Parts: sequence; C-alpha cells; structure tokens
Amino acid sequence: MRDHQPIIVDRFNGLWSRGDIEETPMDHFSEANNLRFYGSAAFGSRYGIEPHQNVAVPLANILRMYNYPTTDKQTLLVLVQNGANGEIYHVVDSTTVFGPILTLANMTDFGFVPYNGRAYITPFTTEVVGGLNRERGLTVEKVYVYLGA
Repeated sequence: MRDHQPIIVDRFNGLWSRGDIEETPMDHFSEANNLRFYGSAAFGSRYGIEPHQNVAVPLANILRMYNYPTTDKQTLLVLVQNGANGEIYHVVDSTTVFGPILTLANMTDFGFVPYNGRAYITPFTTEVVGGLNRERGLTVEKVYVYLGA
C-alpha cells in the first residue's frame, strides 16, 4: 500500500449496463444505490436515518426496523425491547404510531415480508451457542398477519 497510486475519477459517465459487470470502465458505476443528487452533474451518499418521532413517548430500545409498504404509503415496523418482551409497533408517520401490534416474551428479532398491504411477521430470538449467534423461532409461535389498519 505504500507505493499505491490512487485512481482519480474526474468525470462520471453514469451507470454501465452493457455487458458483464467485470467490464465496467473506471468512469462508470456498475451499481448506484442510496445516492442523493446535487443538480445534474454531482451526487453523494444519501442522508442517514434520523429520529422521526414527534410523539409524547417516542420509541426507545429499538432492535429492528423494516420498511413496510402499505396500500397507500411507506411506513415502518419497529421492534423494541421492553424488559423481557419484544414489542412491534407500526410507525405510520412522525405523529402516528400504532401498537404495540404484537408483544411476545423473549422476541429479540423478527422476519418480515410485505404482500398486498399486509405484513407477514415471524418472531424469533437469537441465542449464543459456542460463541456463535443462532436464530431460533419462538416455541409454539406462528406466522402473524398484520393488515396494516
């Protein structure tokens, strides 16, 4: 690394979508996600996540968030830890929070799939076994369906 000469890209020519990804020229991107554009000739990384709750008791101890597209807007499903319980809330906007829509003992994470405005939720927990994390579904739990209302 001591004698490394940086490659300066002073002109960006957009996305390369002509053939194999390995053939992408230095002045092109093979992928461009999470970008924010400044005018027509400049870009940077998008803004990060900021607090988005203007409610009397904002959610705290957040373990997981998922983007939840309902039939009319983009919302969030948020898992928080409340003692030994995991609680999932539906954050519609900065002033509207529904829930908890699901509260389960020992839920430390959940899987989520949106389909046709509904949320399919699979609760699970993470255990440490031999120094490795192992995700395990909660005993006698099932897939929950949240209608988004």
